Amino acid sequence: MKRLILPIALCSMLSVAGFCGRPNHGHQSPPPHKEQHDKHNKKHDKKHDDKKHHDKKHQADKRHGNKHDNRRPPKPGHAPAPPRPPKGYYKHGDMVLFDGRPMNGVSPLHFNIMVGGYAKDPWTVFFGGMPIQGAVSASFKVLAGGYACDAWNVFFNGHAVGGAKPGKFKVLRDGYARDPWTVYFNGVPVPGADPGSFKVLRDGYAHDRYTNYYLGRPVR
Repeated sequence: MKRLILPIALCSMLSVAGFCGRPNHGHQSPPPHKEQHDKHNKKHDKKHDDKKHHDKKHQADKRHGNKHDNRRPPKPGHAPAPPRPPKGYYKHGDMVLFDGRPMNGVSPLHFNIMVGGYAKDPWTVFFGGMPIQGAVSASFKVLAGGYACDAWNVFFNGHAVGGAKPGKFKVLRDGYARDPWTVYFNGVPVPGADPGSFKVLRDGYAHDRYTNYYLGRPVR
């Protein structure tokens, strides 16, 4: 009994003296709920900083015109389509091609690509990759609006315009042309049109002193 009473008595004395049960005002471990709260705040602050950084980068990209490439890569087994050949005439090595088709017997060395679908070498004149029958290469020249001529003939889109006189032939516009005797629309004579008073208006309309015309036809 004395062994049990002595510690109790000793503790009572120390308590009176202020040593037993004194609160520890030194370092204390924070409660568990406070640690969780601090971790949550740190994560929130980090997310907020990351969002601000992303917004600043996005604004900088917009200012500098940078755009992300959202194109999807080709699927396995689906090779991209080969590039399309150039339109019109072009030279490739020792060949001349039109719309990707080789022109047989034509050498690129002396081949002259003109405008409006026309081309020529020293022997032949071409339109749309095909030879023009009866055209003389040495005097051939392109006029305008699909019309061309050599020293003897007038052509429209590669076809001879019957009866037209090259030396006095004048291209108007919208497919119309004339010489001193005839008015033409897309290379075809306009019946009854008067070349001396013929004038082109707009959108396919024209007139002379007697008649109005639309796309080369009389309008009554």
